Amino acid sequence: MVVLTVPVAERRAVFKKLLALPDNRVCFDCPQKKPMWASSTFGVFICLDCAGGQRRLGTHLTFVRSVDMDEWTPEQLEAMKLGGNKRARLYFRDNGVMDLHQRQDLKYSSSTAKTYRTKLQREVQASLDKGTVLEKEQTKKEKKEEGDGLHRLMQGLEVEKGGEEVLPKGKKEEPPRATSAPELAEYGKTPPEEEGEKVSVPTPKKAPPEPKGTLSAGMLLGAQRRSARASWTTRRTSTSSSRSP
Repeated sequence: MVVLTVPVAERRAVFKKLLALPDNRVCFDCPQKKPMWASSTFGVFICLDCAGGQRRLGTHLTFVRSVDMDEWTPEQLEAMKLGGNKRARLYFRDNGVMDLHQRQDLKYSSSTAKTYRTKLQREVQASLDKGTVLEKEQTKKEKKEEGDGLHRLMQGLEVEKGGEEVLPKGKKEEPPRATSAPELAEYGKTPPEEEGEKVSVPTPKKAPPEPKGTLSAGMLLGAQRRSARASWTTRRTSTSSSRSP
Protein backbone atom coordinates (compact mmCIF):
# COMPACT_ATOMS: atom_id res chain seq x y z
CA MET A 1 0.00 0.00 0.00
CA VAL A 2 1.40 3.35 -1.05
CA VAL A 3 1.37 5.98 1.70
CA LEU A 4 0.97 9.57 0.54
CA THR A 5 3.47 11.90 2.19
CA VAL A 6 3.78 15.67 2.26
CA PRO A 7 6.56 17.19 0.11
CA VAL A 8 9.66 18.21 2.05
CA ALA A 9 9.39 21.89 1.12
CA GLU A 10 5.76 22.09 2.26
CA ARG A 11 6.46 20.19 5.47
CA ARG A 12 9.37 22.46 6.40
CA ALA A 13 7.33 25.57 5.71
CA VAL A 14 4.53 24.34 8.01
CA PHE A 15 6.87 23.44 10.89
CA LYS A 16 8.78 26.68 10.54
CA LYS A 17 5.54 28.57 11.06
CA LEU A 18 4.36 26.36 13.94
CA LEU A 19 7.68 26.38 15.81
CA ALA A 20 7.69 30.18 15.67
CA LEU A 21 4.76 30.22 18.14
CA PRO A 22 5.90 30.81 21.78
CA ASP A 23 4.03 27.81 23.30
CA ASN A 24 5.54 25.42 20.75
CA ARG A 25 9.08 26.43 21.69
CA VAL A 26 8.85 24.56 25.00
CA CYS A 27 8.40 20.78 25.32
CA PHE A 28 4.88 19.67 26.20
CA ASP A 29 6.12 17.13 28.78
CA CYS A 30 9.00 19.08 30.38
CA PRO A 31 10.57 22.59 30.53
CA GLN A 32 13.08 21.75 27.78
CA LYS A 33 13.24 24.42 25.05
CA LYS A 34 13.48 24.08 21.27
CA PRO A 35 11.68 20.75 20.84
CA MET A 36 12.35 19.07 17.48
CA TRP A 37 10.13 16.02 17.93
CA ALA A 38 6.35 15.77 17.97
CA SER A 39 3.42 13.50 18.77
CA SER A 40 1.10 13.48 15.78
CA THR A 41 -1.52 11.72 17.94
CA PHE A 42 -1.90 14.75 20.24
CA GLY A 43 -0.46 17.43 17.95
CA VAL A 44 2.19 18.52 20.46
CA PHE A 45 5.93 19.28 20.22
CA ILE A 46 8.32 17.46 22.58
CA CYS A 47 12.07 17.23 23.18
CA LEU A 48 14.33 14.29 22.32
CA ASP A 49 14.24 12.74 25.84
CA CYS A 50 10.45 12.93 26.11
CA ALA A 51 10.14 11.54 22.56
CA GLY A 52 11.99 8.42 23.73
CA GLY A 53 9.68 8.08 26.73
CA GLN A 54 6.55 8.37 24.58
CA ARG A 55 7.87 5.78 22.12
CA ARG A 56 8.19 3.30 24.96
CA LEU A 57 4.49 3.74 25.70
CA GLY A 58 3.57 2.26 22.30
CA THR A 59 2.03 3.63 19.13
CA HIS A 60 -1.47 2.73 20.37
CA LEU A 61 -1.16 5.65 22.83
CA THR A 62 1.05 8.12 20.94
CA PHE A 63 2.85 8.20 17.59
CA VAL A 64 6.15 10.11 17.68
CA ARG A 65 7.86 11.67 14.65
CA SER A 66 10.92 13.82 14.05
CA VAL A 67 10.16 17.29 12.77
CA ASP A 68 13.02 17.43 10.27
CA MET A 69 14.08 13.80 9.68
CA ASP A 70 10.88 11.78 9.26
CA GLU A 71 8.27 11.86 6.52
CA TRP A 72 4.78 13.09 7.39
CA THR A 73 1.39 12.20 5.97
CA PRO A 74 -1.26 14.87 5.33
CA GLU A 75 -3.29 13.55 8.33
CA GLN A 76 -0.31 13.84 10.70
CA LEU A 77 0.61 17.31 9.49
CA GLU A 78 -3.01 18.46 9.78
CA ALA A 79 -3.07 17.25 13.41
CA MET A 80 -0.10 19.50 14.16
CA LYS A 81 -1.83 22.46 12.52
CA LEU A 82 -5.07 21.97 14.47
CA GLY A 83 -3.35 20.99 17.71
CA GLY A 84 -0.35 22.69 19.24
CA ASN A 85 1.09 22.83 22.76
CA LYS A 86 -1.08 25.74 23.86
CA ARG A 87 -4.38 24.11 22.98
CA ALA A 88 -3.35 20.76 24.53
CA ARG A 89 -2.23 22.42 27.78
CA LEU A 90 -5.51 24.31 28.11
CA TYR A 91 -7.59 21.17 27.43
CA PHE A 92 -5.67 18.97 29.88
CA ARG A 93 -5.84 21.54 32.66
CA ASP A 94 -9.52 22.30 32.05
CA ASN A 95 -10.23 18.58 32.40
CA GLY A 96 -8.36 17.95 35.66
CA VAL A 97 -4.78 17.26 34.58
CA MET A 98 -3.00 20.15 36.29
CA ASP A 99 0.54 18.71 36.42
CA LEU A 100 1.64 18.38 32.81
CA HIS A 101 5.12 17.22 33.88
CA GLN A 102 3.87 14.09 35.60
CA ARG A 103 4.79 10.60 34.47
CA GLN A 104 4.05 10.09 30.81
CA ASP A 105 2.36 6.71 31.27
CA LEU A 106 -0.16 8.26 33.69
CA LYS A 107 -0.80 11.38 31.62
CA TYR A 108 -1.30 9.69 28.24
CA SER A 109 -3.37 6.80 29.56
CA SER A 110 -5.81 9.09 31.35
CA SER A 111 -9.41 9.62 30.21
CA THR A 112 -8.55 13.25 29.39
CA ALA A 113 -5.85 12.13 26.99
CA LYS A 114 -8.19 9.61 25.32
CA THR A 115 -10.95 12.23 24.91
CA TYR A 116 -8.56 14.81 23.47
CA ARG A 117 -7.05 12.27 21.06
CA THR A 118 -10.49 11.31 19.73
CA LYS A 119 -11.56 14.95 19.46
CA LEU A 120 -8.45 15.89 17.49
CA GLN A 121 -8.79 12.93 15.13
CA ARG A 122 -12.37 13.93 14.27
CA GLU A 123 -11.34 17.49 13.57
CA VAL A 124 -8.50 16.33 11.35
CA GLN A 125 -10.80 14.10 9.30
CA ALA A 126 -13.39 16.87 8.95
CA SER A 127 -10.72 19.34 7.83
CA LEU A 128 -9.35 16.93 5.22
CA ASP A 129 -12.84 16.16 3.93
CA LYS A 130 -13.58 19.87 3.66
CA GLY A 131 -10.36 20.44 1.78
CA THR A 132 -11.25 17.63 -0.63
CA VAL A 133 -14.66 19.17 -1.25
CA LEU A 134 -13.13 22.59 -1.86
CA GLU A 135 -10.63 21.08 -4.30
CA LYS A 136 -13.44 19.36 -6.20
CA GLU A 137 -15.46 22.57 -6.34
CA GLN A 138 -12.43 24.50 -7.56
CA THR A 139 -11.76 21.90 -10.23
CA LYS A 140 -15.40 21.99 -11.29
CA LYS A 141 -15.32 25.78 -11.46
CA GLU A 142 -12.16 25.75 -13.57
CA LYS A 143 -13.69 23.23 -15.98
CA LYS A 144 -16.85 25.35 -16.27
CA GLU A 145 -14.83 28.49 -17.01
CA GLU A 146 -12.83 26.58 -19.60
CA GLY A 147 -16.03 25.35 -21.24
CA ASP A 148 -17.55 28.85 -21.26
CA GLY A 149 -14.41 30.24 -22.86
CA LEU A 150 -14.51 27.59 -25.56
CA HIS A 151 -18.20 28.33 -26.20
CA ARG A 152 -17.51 32.05 -26.59
CA LEU A 153 -14.66 31.26 -28.94
CA MET A 154 -16.89 29.12 -31.13
CA GLN A 155 -19.51 31.86 -31.22
CA GLY A 156 -16.90 34.40 -32.24
CA LEU A 157 -15.82 32.31 -35.19
CA GLU A 158 -19.35 32.41 -36.70
CA VAL A 159 -18.79 29.46 -38.99
CA GLU A 160 -21.56 27.29 -40.39
CA LYS A 161 -21.44 23.50 -40.42
CA GLY A 162 -20.55 23.50 -44.11
CA GLY A 163 -17.47 25.60 -43.41
CA GLU A 164 -18.77 28.74 -45.18
CA GLU A 165 -18.21 32.05 -43.54
CA VAL A 166 -21.29 33.67 -42.01
CA LEU A 167 -21.52 37.40 -42.40
CA PRO A 168 -22.38 39.53 -39.35
CA LYS A 169 -25.97 40.62 -38.99
CA GLY A 170 -26.93 43.69 -41.04
CA LYS A 171 -24.10 43.25 -43.56
CA LYS A 172 -24.97 42.30 -47.16
CA GLU A 173 -22.73 40.33 -49.41
CA GLU A 174 -21.13 42.46 -52.11
CA PRO A 175 -21.11 41.11 -55.72
CA PRO A 176 -17.84 40.81 -57.64
CA ARG A 177 -16.67 43.95 -59.38
CA ALA A 178 -16.33 42.37 -62.84
CA THR A 179 -18.94 39.75 -63.68
CA SER A 180 -21.38 38.69 -66.35
CA ALA A 181 -25.06 39.61 -66.60
CA PRO A 182 -26.35 36.26 -65.21
CA GLU A 183 -24.02 36.55 -62.22
CA LEU A 184 -25.14 40.13 -61.55
CA ALA A 185 -28.76 39.01 -61.69
CA GLU A 186 -27.98 36.44 -58.96
CA TYR A 187 -27.05 39.26 -56.62
CA GLY A 188 -30.08 41.36 -57.58
CA LYS A 189 -28.10 43.71 -59.81
CA THR A 190 -28.99 44.88 -63.33
CA PRO A 191 -26.31 44.84 -66.01
CA PRO A 192 -25.14 48.34 -66.95
CA GLU A 193 -26.65 48.15 -70.45
CA GLU A 194 -30.10 47.39 -69.00
CA GLU A 195 -29.93 50.29 -66.57
CA GLY A 196 -29.17 52.72 -69.37
CA GLU A 197 -25.70 53.36 -68.12
CA LYS A 198 -22.98 54.18 -70.57
CA VAL A 199 -20.62 51.37 -71.18
CA SER A 200 -17.19 52.43 -72.22
CA VAL A 201 -15.67 50.13 -74.86
CA PRO A 202 -11.92 50.34 -75.18
CA THR A 203 -10.75 51.50 -78.67
CA PRO A 204 -8.29 49.08 -80.30
CA LYS A 205 -4.91 50.54 -80.97
CA LYS A 206 -4.04 51.18 -84.66
CA ALA A 207 -0.90 49.73 -86.15
CA PRO A 208 1.71 52.38 -87.02
CA PRO A 209 1.78 53.31 -90.77
CA GLU A 210 4.49 51.71 -92.86
CA PRO A 211 7.09 54.04 -94.35
CA LYS A 212 6.65 55.07 -97.99
CA GLY A 213 8.71 53.23 -100.59
CA THR A 214 8.66 49.96 -98.68
CA LEU A 215 6.70 46.82 -99.45
CA SER A 216 4.28 45.41 -97.03
CA ALA A 217 4.55 41.81 -95.90
CA GLY A 218 1.64 40.79 -98.18
CA MET A 219 3.11 42.45 -101.24
CA LEU A 220 6.52 40.92 -100.59
CA LEU A 221 5.00 37.45 -100.25
CA GLY A 222 3.06 37.90 -103.55
CA ALA A 223 6.19 38.99 -105.37
CA GLN A 224 8.09 35.96 -104.08
CA ARG A 225 5.35 33.63 -105.32
CA ARG A 226 5.25 35.22 -108.80
CA SER A 227 9.05 35.01 -109.09
CA ALA A 228 9.00 31.34 -108.09
CA ARG A 229 6.22 30.58 -110.63
CA ALA A 230 8.12 32.38 -113.44
CA SER A 231 11.30 30.49 -112.62
CA TRP A 232 9.47 27.17 -112.66
CA THR A 233 7.85 28.03 -116.04
CA THR A 234 11.23 28.93 -117.54
CA ARG A 235 12.83 25.67 -116.42
CA ARG A 236 9.93 23.65 -117.80
CA THR A 237 10.13 25.39 -121.20
CA SER A 238 13.86 24.83 -121.44
CA THR A 239 13.45 21.18 -120.61
CA SER A 240 10.83 20.64 -123.29
CA SER A 241 13.04 22.32 -125.95
CA SER A 242 15.98 20.07 -125.17
CA ARG A 243 13.92 16.92 -125.55
CA SER A 244 12.42 17.82 -129.00
CA PRO A 245 14.40 16.30 -132.16
